[in-house]
Amino acid sequence: MAAATFNLPGSQVEVQMNDSALPAYGIGTFGSRTTQVSGTAVLLAAEATRDKAFQVAGQLLEAAPKDLVIEDGKVMVRGVPARAVELARLAQLVEEQPDLVEHEPPNPVNGVPIEGLAAWRDFNPSSATYSSGAHMAIVEIDSDTGDVRILRYVAVDDCGRVLNHYLAEAQVHGGLAQGIGQALYEEAVYDEDGQLLTSTLMDYTLPIAAQVPDFVTASVETPSPINPLGAKGVGEAGCIAAPPAIVNAVLDALAALGIKVIDMPLRSEKIWSVIQAAHNGTLEQGEVVPPAVFSQVAGSKEGFGQTFV
Repeated sequence: MAAATFNLPGSQVEVQMNDSALPAYGIGTFGSRTTQVSGTAVLLAAEATRDKAFQVAGQLLEAAPKDLVIEDGKVMVRGVPARAVELARLAQLVEEQPDLVEHEPPNPVNGVPIEGLAAWRDFNPSSATYSSGAHMAIVEIDSDTGDVRILRYVAVDDCGRVLNHYLAEAQVHGGLAQGIGQALYEEAVYDEDGQLLTSTLMDYTLPIAAQVPDFVTASVETPSPINPLGAKGVGEAGCIAAPPAIVNAVLDALAALGIKVIDMPLRSEKIWSVIQAAHNGTLEQGEVVPPAVFSQVAGSKEGFGQTFV
């Protein structure tokens, strides 16, 4: 956001971290909130800084701020590239003559002065944003071993306006790998004394590359009205959607045997055991009843347990 505001490559933006004396602050990068909340704060601060630069450049170039643009690290009059001044020179001038720009109040968090071509802005959204999507898994089960193989996985997510398609897709891919682990392999096992038995990678099973299929991903962009970026979260899309999609696919494959529910993780020995119980007539499964709130939202219980949407 900062680079785009100043029409610069991202390599020219330096991120300073882990310094409590700096103006920026936040409560964390979690809950799929980083781009929409922190990103918007960066955008607002960058725009305020750019406006300061235009204010000073307008005086030097004898032009209105609305007629100025930034190109190649210079502020210039639109259509007249010869009338230009470098951003670095503007920053130097403001440092030498602070009254060239309107003074900002100190940072309200730590009292640090906001000087020169700097700006402090925060962003408090009126509410959270909510992403949506549809995921589909096609699986194959080896009835002799209970092993589950994911043949195909398709994910379509709406995370609002996508600002970086490469990183958004990477987020989905990483989340899907985590979701596969949760659905099929990962489990924290404790003994009767509360001792964790799966505390190392020798005991805690994770999916390896051979167990993660090639994903087919796509995005639908419905901009959020909650922030000027139009962004929603995408970090949790894969890990939330993958477990129900995979479990539903497995149960669909086993439906003919009367198997309605298997607790995650769906490890091969667990699936093999319920298949054997179904064949032997010893399968015991209670009725699968969704929470009452599901019926209130959907109007009925029909369709419960089908592909995650």
